[in-house]
Amino acid sequence: MGKIKKAANEVLEILERYPIAAVKAFAKEAGKKLGDTWSGEKELRKKLKQMSDDELAAIYVPDVYQKDIYSIDYETLRVHGIKLITFDIDDTIVALDIGKPLNTVKVLFDDLRRMGIVPMLLTNNADAKGKSFAQKLGVDYIADTKKPYSIGFKTALAKYEEKYHEKLKKSEMAHVGNYLINDIKGGNIFGITTCLVRRTGKLSHVGAGMHELVGINESHIVREELKARELWHKYRQYENGDQYYQLGEEPGYKKLLKALRSCGL
Repeated sequence: MGKIKKAANEVLEILERYPIAAVKAFAKEAGKKLGDTWSGEKELRKKLKQMSDDELAAIYVPDVYQKDIYSIDYETLRVHGIKLITFDIDDTIVALDIGKPLNTVKVLFDDLRRMGIVPMLLTNNADAKGKSFAQKLGVDYIADTKKPYSIGFKTALAKYEEKYHEKLKKSEMAHVGNYLINDIKGGNIFGITTCLVRRTGKLSHVGAGMHELVGINESHIVREELKARELWHKYRQYENGDQYYQLGEEPGYKKLLKALRSCGL
C-alpha cells in the first residue's frame, strides 16, 4: 500500500508541474491550424511542417501508451481524478472479427466500477454493434460518433451527467483507443486524457498491412513527422525498447534517445 501511495504522490507532483489541462487547451488551439478534414497528402504535410513541436505533440502524442487495455494503470488515472473512461470497441477491447466481449473485458469493467470509474463505449460503429456490446457489458454506449470530431465525446459527458447527476469536467474524462487520428487526435483536441493501445487480433494486423500496400494515409504521415522530429515513435510490436508509458511517465523512446546521445551516438 505504501508503494502505491508513493507512486500516486509522484504522479500528482509531475502533473502539478506539467498540468494536462494546459496542454489540452493548447491542443485545441493548435488543432484549428489543421482544419477539420483530410485534404490530401501534400496539403497535410505542408500544414504539419508549419506547426511547432509543441503543437504537434499536444495534438498527436497520447498521455498513455500501452500494449493493450489490461496494461493501463487505471489506479494512476483514478488518482489523477478520472471518473469516466470511454473505450473504442473494434481492435481496442476486442479484435475486429470477434462479435462479443471477452470475459476479461467484463472483469476489467467491473474492477473499474469498484474503483469509482465509470466505463462507457464510444465507437464509430453503427448502433447495432454498440448496443450489443453495451448490453453484454452492462454499460452505456454511444455509437456512430464520427471520431475524431468532438460530438461523441460531448455526448459521453452529457450522458454521464444525466445519469449520475454530477457535472463532469473534461479533466475527469479519459478515452482509450487504438487509432492515432480518431482516438488520440480527437481526444486531445477535445481536452481529455488520451490512452493509446495497440490493435488487438490477427485480422487487424492483416488490415494494417493492406493499408501499407494501398498507400499512405493520414496516420502514416503524422507518424512520419513525429518520428522525424523525435517527438513520438511507435515501434514494431515485438521490438525491444518500445516506448510504453503510463500517465505522468517519460516515454521510453526519450530515455533511449538520451542514452544514445550520452554515448555520442
